[in-house]
Amino acid sequence: MYPAVMKSIEDGFVVPTNEDLIEFKNHVGWSTNDLARSVDINPKNLRDFLNEKYYIRGRRINYAPWRLWLESFGFLKPIHKTVRGHAIESGIFIKENWQTPFTQDLRLLVYRSGNSNEFIAELLDKPVPLIHGLIESSENKPFKVDKNKWFEFLDKINIRSIDEFVQPPVLFPASLLRFNDGYEAPNPKQLRQFVAWSGYNIQEMSSFFGLDEAKVRFYTSNRSYRESDVSLHPKLFSRENWSLPYMRELRALINISKADPDRVAQILKMDRKEIMKCLKSPHSKKVYIQEDDWFTLLETLGYFSAEMFNKQIAHENSRYTIPYAPWRLMLQSFGLVKPEALVKPKRKQPKAKI
Repeated sequence: MYPAVMKSIEDGFVVPTNEDLIEFKNHVGWSTNDLARSVDINPKNLRDFLNEKYYIRGRRINYAPWRLWLESFGFLKPIHKTVRGHAIESGIFIKENWQTPFTQDLRLLVYRSGNSNEFIAELLDKPVPLIHGLIESSENKPFKVDKNKWFEFLDKINIRSIDEFVQPPVLFPASLLRFNDGYEAPNPKQLRQFVAWSGYNIQEMSSFFGLDEAKVRFYTSNRSYRESDVSLHPKLFSRENWSLPYMRELRALINISKADPDRVAQILKMDRKEIMKCLKSPHSKKVYIQEDDWFTLLETLGYFSAEMFNKQIAHENSRYTIPYAPWRLMLQSFGLVKPEALVKPKRKQPKAKI
């Protein structure tokens, strides 16, 4: 194989040709289906990558699955990445000699927690536009916050010390498994926490592992993971035993129906800020509205039964997650999992003649 196909992206990686792939496949002795499954790519796509006709047309294997094969079969040592440290002040974690945090400290904590600006604003009892502006700004100035509120905030984001800040994020166990062992992709919050912990930005991480930056930004956004486990109870559609909906139920109704929040606020006779709080808040409390207004909303949106709405929820749910191969490479590179050891199948020995 051409030597450059064995290099990392930073050292001048060149995409392997279909002939390189055929040579590799023949050498390891794995079937096309088994190779494809080991890195979670479609077997049909791999057949295209092996085909000269499709190679000429521009069909190329991505860097991550190719690199993962090379490392897993022992052709190359795993790439090693060192976590890039952050200059966060230790005094902001110490109650006895508390040091007032700066906006840079706040930014690092928010990124590392993986939480939204709306959630952070709620924890700190600050206006969302203020928190959003501080997080997006590059300025570094004292952050005015009550001491007790600050330590409540640290407690709720589970970062109470420098040690907890530098520790790897707690990832779902299934996201650390090999693909064929019950693997589940990380959700956007986990991916945000991982990128922040690494110390590199999305552009750098995308470059290291052969990913499109725009796609990685999408994978880290909640828009990529629209899944609702909230179903509406039949009583919400019954005037005989109706009860007040919870914020999560109103949020599901608005999101799934794609209703205009302003129109919903008008029908329910609620302030728009209350509606936006329902949409943004991670908490769920009862929404105090009039029964007639609720049924007017259901009629306006065209929902007449829980069954009708819940069927649409199942249809609308969607997930777009980071592919397995680059995620696995990230985990290996930062030492959170050990490389998978794949081996060539043993050749059958011919039976001895008697």
